Amino acid sequence: MKRVEKALRLSAGLMSVASRRLNVSRTTLHAFVNEYPELREIRREIDDEIGDLAESALINGVRRGDPRSVMFYLDHKARDRGYGRQRVEVVGPNGGPVAVEMADPAAELIRRLDQIRQRRQRANSVTTLQ
Repeated sequence: MKRVEKALRLSAGLMSVASRRLNVSRTTLHAFVNEYPELREIRREIDDEIGDLAESALINGVRRGDPRSVMFYLDHKARDRGYGRQRVEVVGPNGGPVAVEMADPAAELIRRLDQIRQRRQRANSVTTLQ
C-alpha cells in the first residue's frame, strides 16, 4: 500500500501516470484504490492540494492583471456582484414548448420584390402624369 501511496503522490493523483509507475493497468489500480479507504482519502487529499495550487495560480494571475485570469475569476467567483454567465430557459405555456413562427425565405423574398415592383409602378405613374 505504501508503494501505491507514493506513486499517487508522485503522479499528482493521476491514475494513468501512477499505474505506469507501478507497472499495472489503470483498471487494476482503480480497483486497488477503491478497495482501501485510506488510499481513497489520500487521493482526495492530493486532489485538494492540486485544487489549492490551481486557485493560487489563478489568484496570482488576477494580481498580475492577466485578462483571462480576471475574466475566469469574475465569471466563477464574483457572481454575487453580477458577473458570470447566466442560463435563461424560455418555455411556453405550462412549461411546454415555445411556438415559433418561421418566415419562409422564398415567400419573404417574393413579398419584398412585390413591394419594390409596386413602388416602381407608383413612381412611373407619377412621372407619367407630370
